[in-house]
Amino acid sequence: MVLSVAMKTKTKKILTLLLLICSNLIHAQNARYLSWIADSLFESGSFKKSTIYYDSAIQTNTTDYSIFYNASCAYAKSGEIEKAIRLLRKSFELGMNEFDWMYYDLDLNTIRNHEAYIMLEAEYRDPNTVYYFDIIRDLMNQHDVSYNGKLISTGGYYNAKTNEFEEYFGNYEIQDVYNRLGLELTEPIFDFSDKTLAFWECDFRNEAESSLLRFLKLKRLEIVGDGEEGGELILSDIEVEDLIIIGTDFEDLTLDKVILNGLFQIHNTGEYLNISNSTFLIQSKLEYESNAFKHNDNLAFSELIWLGDPYRFIISNVIISESKDTEFSRSFPINVQAKSIEINQSKFIIPIEFKGGANTALDFHNNEFKSYVDFTEFHFPEFNFYIPFKQFKNAFVAITGAFQDFKIKGIYPEDLKDVRTYDQITNVLKLLHNNYRNRGEISSANQVYRDLKNLEIWHLQQMEAKNGSERLRLVLNQIMGFYTDHGTSPGKAILISFYIIMIFSVFYFFYPSEWDNESKSKLMHDFKVFIEKNDHGYVQPLLKLLKGSMVSLINAFTLSVNAFITLGFGKIPTSGMAKYICVFQGLLGWFLLSLFTVSLINQVLL
Repeated sequence: MVLSVAMKTKTKKILTLLLLICSNLIHAQNARYLSWIADSLFESGSFKKSTIYYDSAIQTNTTDYSIFYNASCAYAKSGEIEKAIRLLRKSFELGMNEFDWMYYDLDLNTIRNHEAYIMLEAEYRDPNTVYYFDIIRDLMNQHDVSYNGKLISTGGYYNAKTNEFEEYFGNYEIQDVYNRLGLELTEPIFDFSDKTLAFWECDFRNEAESSLLRFLKLKRLEIVGDGEEGGELILSDIEVEDLIIIGTDFEDLTLDKVILNGLFQIHNTGEYLNISNSTFLIQSKLEYESNAFKHNDNLAFSELIWLGDPYRFIISNVIISESKDTEFSRSFPINVQAKSIEINQSKFIIPIEFKGGANTALDFHNNEFKSYVDFTEFHFPEFNFYIPFKQFKNAFVAITGAFQDFKIKGIYPEDLKDVRTYDQITNVLKLLHNNYRNRGEISSANQVYRDLKNLEIWHLQQMEAKNGSERLRLVLNQIMGFYTDHGTSPGKAILISFYIIMIFSVFYFFYPSEWDNESKSKLMHDFKVFIEKNDHGYVQPLLKLLKGSMVSLINAFTLSVNAFITLGFGKIPTSGMAKYICVFQGLLGWFLLSLFTVSLINQVLL
């Protein structure tokens, strides 16, 4: 009997628990359904109507902070400020932990100036975190602004429902920024061109592809780290006189639509660097004191250093030139050690010195180099690199051959007199030549080989070769360069040979030969008839004279061709000076045709 009562009591408890679970499940399902309807209405712009469904969802589920937060946004968009703030506070009390999202949420901008919201923000924000609008207000109120050891909120959060990163500040347009600050839009940028903004040992939190430092014009932007991991940073839509990023370890660093006219310095390690759609007018050396350089004057030069074997380095659609205010007096070093390096669609006006190297892949294409390019301290990957040589057609020194303009901004003629420097440069060119041949890039292989030989000619001229063999080597190189572009253009050799044959033909035209005994005397007779006044007129004698001239010229051309391409005559078919000229032409033809044969074989085998 006791056992029976106990069993009934236990069964009753289980049934009660099951009923409670079912009831909660029903409420949860109803809350999700009502919340889904409310969200749909909100997204369609029916903010007032969405609040009705949010209220119903809250009544069925009083513990889900996301429903309270979404309802707060709906009431804020509907203009019911106080209720929106009460619901927002309730969401935080229930465990809402995305303060950064709330801070940048455009839907809540109507409540930002209310006293109750200001109190809520002060209560829940992290005092060690700096936000975009903190930076703007500080720049408005101070001459120079710096943050030390702060967490800089720039990004978004991972939305498990959509499996995507949601943006924080990335949704703001310039008009939204002005509206939130209570200002009237005057220009699409905040002009702080007389102010410095500095971040010292700060952590840039950025989990979405958004830029914190947008819509700013600054005198100087300094981001200085302590070598520890600094998060992810995107700089976009900014104008700055000096940009200094040193001692940081950004996992990702992106510069997009940046305009600079001054010092450009990046010393960083990290996984990924992307510079795109930007213009850098670079100043050689810092011309005023900076806190970043008080203890190290060597850091006051413009340079880009990205080491630590990052995954990827990209420069795309970028212009690098000299500052408008000062002359660039040295090469701009780009020292990168990365697995993959891509530089494309960019223009380099000033001398560029590449250092470091790519371990697995290198891609340079559609760039324009106006000054010299130095690759002597750059490591090319063994196989996978694409670097068409035509993009260097206007550059010189360590990569190409406008050597008559050598004395400019960097490497001077005296440097190439040093055998070690010369060997380093020729080694780079030969490395590129081998790569082009292996890849079948015939045009680039020919171009780089021509410049390699032009460099050899220039070097011999500078060294003022004294012994006979070196002088002969110089002359032969000059002849090969003129006649066949150093064995890369057999077509040019054919064209020059034709011109030579025509020149000798004109000479033979005035001399008789055994192949043309009658045409010369007949031509003189026809000429006398043409100039005499007689009843024949002028047209018929002129036509006869032209016909005779053409026949004589064809005979002279035939003799010239025979002399040029024949190794020897049984008997030279002319006399006088023409006989000696014919011998000389035969020797010249033998020499030039040998060069043509070598050039043709070289291109066939290439």
